[in-house]
Amino acid sequence: MTEQERKLSFKKEEKILCFHGPLLYEAKVLKAEWWDAGVDPETGEELEEGPHYFVHYKGWKRTWDEWVPESRTLKHNAENLAKQSELKQVYKTKKGGRNKETTSTTRKRSRETSSEKAKQTDEAYWKPPDIRILIPGPLKERLVTDWEWIVKQQRLVPLPRSPSVTAILDEYRIFSSTRNGNRESVDIMNEILLGIKQYFNKALGTILLYRFEREQFSDFTVESPQQEAADIYGAEHLLRLFVQMPMLLSHANMEQDGISIMRDHFSHFLNYLQENKHYFLDEYDNASPEYISRVKKSS
Repeated sequence: MTEQERKLSFKKEEKILCFHGPLLYEAKVLKAEWWDAGVDPETGEELEEGPHYFVHYKGWKRTWDEWVPESRTLKHNAENLAKQSELKQVYKTKKGGRNKETTSTTRKRSRETSSEKAKQTDEAYWKPPDIRILIPGPLKERLVTDWEWIVKQQRLVPLPRSPSVTAILDEYRIFSSTRNGNRESVDIMNEILLGIKQYFNKALGTILLYRFEREQFSDFTVESPQQEAADIYGAEHLLRLFVQMPMLLSHANMEQDGISIMRDHFSHFLNYLQENKHYFLDEYDNASPEYISRVKKSS
């Protein structure tokens, strides 16, 4: 691709609108670069080829500055500002719908203070909670190797995996319960493990697979339509979930205290994964010529 074709839509210091989760936020471009396809060595995420921008969200802490692909950006103009307002209103309506049984007295007080509170909290209300999940270095290396084997070398994780995600979570539940006899802590852990499994089942087919794996996933959904993804896939794909977890949780209606508790449990679980290397495969299978041909046809 020529330099002329590597066109950047925005330049440094330009004001733009940027998607973060389901909403649009004002942001400023701090850096603008063209990226080739690859993998992020820090997170193991597949990098999208094309223009990328390092942005600072207006009113947010600099810890939220991030690189975003152009697909998450919009020009800062009247039309897109209207879209931003519309999305915000829809999101507020959805959140507000959970509290329909408010008493008339509460509604009156709410009206009296709404204008004042709006000025003080509007910026904070729309900031996502601080969700940072530290993935241990050895697991980051596994994510990079995972990407190289599948994307570069056209290999596949043999399915179904043993132990499955379900089995790994069950084994961790037993391991953790024996170390912590506190009933309340065990109950919280069980809830979180159930949440991990639910997130995995929902996210596997949409954001956890590389393009090269989708035909394999399609085969299993046809052959075993009643089986959950967590019963078919294993540690390799479970690890990918934790890369995406901050984004997934930013869409959830959770208090910061709850997220802090969840993050601590995630940290313990990731350390457990790191220590139990036998959950991960040492090698992946080479894809057959027939499979590679199917992938090319579906692209």
